[in-house]
Amino acid sequence: QVKDGSLLDFDNNSSHDLKIRTTDSGGKSYDKTFSIQVQNQNIAPTDISLDRNSVNELSEKGTTIGTLSTNDVDREDNHTYELLDDAKGRFDIVGNQLQVKDGSLLDFDNNSSHDLKIRTTDSGGKSYDKTFSIQVQNQNNAPTDINLSSNSVKEFSNNGTTIATLTTNDVDAGDHHKYKLLHDAKGRFKIDGNQLKVKNGHLLDFDENSSHDLKIRTTDSGGKSYDKTFTIDVLNQNNAPTDITISGNSVKEFSNNGTTIATLTTNGT
Repeated sequence: QVKDGSLLDFDNNSSHDLKIRTTDSGGKSYDKTFSIQVQNQNIAPTDISLDRNSVNELSEKGTTIGTLSTNDVDREDNHTYELLDDAKGRFDIVGNQLQVKDGSLLDFDNNSSHDLKIRTTDSGGKSYDKTFSIQVQNQNNAPTDINLSSNSVKEFSNNGTTIATLTTNDVDAGDHHKYKLLHDAKGRFKIDGNQLKVKNGHLLDFDENSSHDLKIRTTDSGGKSYDKTFTIDVLNQNNAPTDITISGNSVKEFSNNGTTIATLTTNGT
């Protein structure tokens, strides 16, 4: 009979010699050696290993996360892998590699890890399942847009007048941004913190130009930036007259009633 089956491993030794003695009732004996053949059996896999369990957020499709291997007492056995749970379409297996299937779903700010279940199956059809937790590594992503709360200003506004507040679209929640004017419409505008303001209101004349283009850059705390051009509309205003001129400033004594002394003109913007 088998005494310890754990020692009968075909891959370690395919046969074992043993010696048996038979003894009769009179005490005489005979010894003989036998060779016992160990029959190879397909043993199920016992574990799955993944050499890396983290991935950068928003990685491209096809990015390799890690290589899979199987623990199996059948040393020469071959194994195939399949995903039983792919974390809602985030991951894929190609051969023995775990890869990104949809990187747009790997957003650290939404979820910093995802669980998936992998099955390894040997050439004899026996399998083993294991759940892995894949860590999503936070990355500094560039801003994707700039928003302006207003895009118009009254002509001849005072210097320092606030036109609008700037905000940035960035998938990195909580990131901080700085703003810079790359083109200030020839000195008409400036940025103070996150506010677009009038720098020189005298240059904002509706009759000369009813709009001006400017370019703004937003830069996040990691140094990545995004540029956008805006058109600022100049709003026409009813401006007070700035001067009166008179064509003459004298009259003859005793002039007749209704005599014209001068013509008046008004200067205004």
